[in-house]
Amino acid sequence: MNQLFCCIRKDRLELIRENRIFLFYGILFLISFMVLFSTKFFPFFIEKINENNLDIFISENNLSNILDKIFPSTLKENLGIWSSDVSTFFTFCILFICTPLLNREIKSGKWILVLGAGYHPAFIFISKIITYGLGASISVFIMYNLYYMVAGMILTNNFRLLYAFANGTVLAYAIFSIVNLVISLSVICKNQIILFFTIISTVMAAPDIFTLFSFGKILPTYVLTFVYNSSCNWLSLIVPCISLLFIQIIIDLFAIKKISTKAPNKEELKHGML
Repeated sequence: MNQLFCCIRKDRLELIRENRIFLFYGILFLISFMVLFSTKFFPFFIEKINENNLDIFISENNLSNILDKIFPSTLKENLGIWSSDVSTFFTFCILFICTPLLNREIKSGKWILVLGAGYHPAFIFISKIITYGLGASISVFIMYNLYYMVAGMILTNNFRLLYAFANGTVLAYAIFSIVNLVISLSVICKNQIILFFTIISTVMAAPDIFTLFSFGKILPTYVLTFVYNSSCNWLSLIVPCISLLFIQIIIDLFAIKKISTKAPNKEELKHGML
């Protein structure tokens, strides 16, 4: 365990020194500003355009219904929009930051120093998941609750603090899982395009598609659907959360096995043979 703690300490310093943690918060702040700004001002602009352009006139009631769905003025539904945007745009950030982490360390030869000191490759791998997973998920959890407080002063608050806290926790778990899967698949997949396509399609398309089927509520993607709807049916999360955890463990074990085969043996390390 001392080896793991040392690796985590190194990765934590890397996360801060290379400003990646600040990038996480910066992107979340931009998403929050974008969602809140569009919610407050876009409906007004669209209504004005509709009034002044008779060619595309839409009845006031129909337009209001459309705008309420796209830019909800109630906090519960607005947090669902925020969660959806975070899972989409933040996933791109995770992909660009976390995909090259291990491969870059292997290709540059930096991990030789760690392996030469007697560390097991599995600890290097697990440390990346814990450090970057917690860095991303905690920042999402904090920004979710900050957004709840700020937006609650502007929008109609129809969502209790306890429910928001719980939904923020669920979203943080989903983000941690995405980081875990990205790092694991970056080791397993030879083609990084397949990795990008797999993660993006899972996050952006799967939650909406699988909700059309009855079995969608037992799949891991329902974790995202849950926060998109700002749901409060906590029992419905049991199976999806457990299945998501199980999938992560299986993929992590495959990744550990593969990264261990890439590591030079003790004799190669001793004689400098790479």
